[in-house]
Parts: sequence; structure tokens; C-alpha cells
Amino acid sequence: MSKCLSRGRTSSGRRAFSLLGALLLLSALSLALTATARTQAAGLAHPARVSIWKLVAPATCTSPLVKVGQACADESGFNPAEWKLADGTAEWDHPNQWKTTYVWTMPATVPVTGAPLDLTLGATELTGSANTRICPAMEVKGGDFTVKGTNPIGICAQGGQTNSANPQLDLIPPASSSSGTITVLVGLQDGPTFYYTYQAAAPAAKAKISYLFRGDFAQPKTATKIAMVKLGGLGSFTLAGSLRSGTAPALVPTGSAVIELHSTGGRVHTIELTSTSAFYTRQGKDQSVRVTYKVKQSTIGCMPVGAQTRIFAEESPTSGDRIIFVVCGVRTSSYQAPTEAVIIKTG
Repeated sequence: MSKCLSRGRTSSGRRAFSLLGALLLLSALSLALTATARTQAAGLAHPARVSIWKLVAPATCTSPLVKVGQACADESGFNPAEWKLADGTAEWDHPNQWKTTYVWTMPATVPVTGAPLDLTLGATELTGSANTRICPAMEVKGGDFTVKGTNPIGICAQGGQTNSANPQLDLIPPASSSSGTITVLVGLQDGPTFYYTYQAAAPAAKAKISYLFRGDFAQPKTATKIAMVKLGGLGSFTLAGSLRSGTAPALVPTGSAVIELHSTGGRVHTIELTSTSAFYTRQGKDQSVRVTYKVKQSTIGCMPVGAQTRIFAEESPTSGDRIIFVVCGVRTSSYQAPTEAVIIKTG
């Protein structure tokens, strides 16, 4: 697991964090380790899960098969002098009788949602006889892939006429595979058969994020009934994409936070929050989380149970950590003596 971990920073003259901060840190690290163990266990439980299949060109083909583009082709059982074979195309020219053409485009990759496979089949009858026709056909056999669409396909061209068809099929991969390879066959009636190999690619790695933030905000700049705000939160989530610069949404975040509002009269109101969604952002060495919470429990009317709020927590080695939120209409920027720390761990 790669790590990006930095300790909380305090400005000169600010109070060091309480025991609550240390407990939050230990809980966050424990949460991260638990999430990692669960992820590894899930990976062992589903070894055959595949996120994408890739078309792989053969290095060589075993006789009697011959290499044609990205496939191995079986040229036995027909007159090769009348056939022209290339990568994804074939032509059968029977002199003065008929000419048939076959074109297919194999998808380079097949994701879990499937991929299209385009076919074109053409026929020309060359004798011109009214009682003569040529009827070619082609078929795709997907192995463990499910082939959706009209398959096989066939057309007929009457004497002296031309006919064609251009259907689209879809290759749908299996939910799992024990072999890691799938062979797809493209067969041409009375002609060659092409064998294509798809290999399973490992599921794309998703970044794991765990975070912790802790802040004390006191001495409001303007008159307010709130004398001080304390908050702390921790959680973790998996990104919907890989770890990179920019912003990425989270998948099913797990986290909680607690806000304490200290009134000027000495009363303390406690608000308990549970996370519903999250975003992670990284720009250079700075990284941040923006978490949306729902109020789970509350003892103050300005933040009732069921209400939503957002907390932005940034870890920055250059400009210092900061926490931005609005509680009961008061922003963190309204306080003169904040003590803030953010720890974001990736792995």
C-alpha cells in the first residue's frame, strides 16, 4: 500500500490537540487497515472476476491453421486459389459464376457492458441466369461470450444481381471465467474459419482513501450566540476511478463526524453526522475531501435531524491544513483563532 500521510499542523500559539484528536487518529488508521483487509479478502473470494477482455494477436498458429492478421485461420476443405483472405475480410471469386465478400470488425476490447461486432456480407451472381442464385452465409460463435443479434446471417443474390447485408452483433462477456481466455470463431460457409483469442485483464485498481480532520474554532469576529465550535470526523471510501490529479467521486463512503457548538451562555450543543457522499481532489501535493453529511442526532434547532451539511477538509504541506464548513449560518472564516488538522491517507 502506498502512503501519503502527514501530521496535523498548528500555528504558533495555538493549542495542541486533545486526547480526542489522538483517538480519532488511531480510529482512522484502524479503519483504513480494516478496509484494506476486507478488500484483499474480497479479491481472494472472486479470483475470476474480469473487468475487460482484450483481443490478442497470435504470435504463431499451429498447422493446419495459418496466421491472418489478428486471427488464426483454417484454410482446409476449400479451394484456396479462389479465396482472398486478409485481416477481417475475405472474398470468394468463383470465375464467371459468383463473387461473395465478407467483412467483420472484431472489437479490440470487450468491457463488462459488451462491445459491438459489425458484419458485412455481399453476393453477386455472375451467370445472369434467372434460375440461378448464390446464397452465402457467415456465423459468429462466441465461446463464453454471448452473441446477441441476428446470427448466423445469410443472403441470396438472384441471377445477374447483387445483394448485401450489414448487421451488428454484440459480444457480452461472462460474469466470470475460470480459464482467462475466450476463443471467438468467425465461420464462412464453404470457406475458412477464423479463430480470435481474447484474454482477461485484471480489474482496474481503485484508490482507497481514508481521512481524519479535527478543528477548534473560537473568538468569532462578529457578535453571535456561538462562542466556539469544535468538530472532528473520520471516514474512508473507494474512488469511482483511479487515483489521479483532479476530482473523483467516491463509492459508498463510510464516515461520521461530531460538531460541538459552545454558546456564549456556556451551553454545549452536540450534532452527530453520518456521511452520504464524498469527493476527493488532488492538485500537486495538496489533497482534500468534500463530504456531504446528514444530521443523525442534534440538540439544536438550526441543524435538525435529517438536514444536510458539507465539510471541506484540505491537507496542504505548503499553505497549511484548513477546514471549511457552515454551521447554523456561521462560516469557519468568521473565527479568528482556528486550530485545524487534516490527515488524508491513500492506498
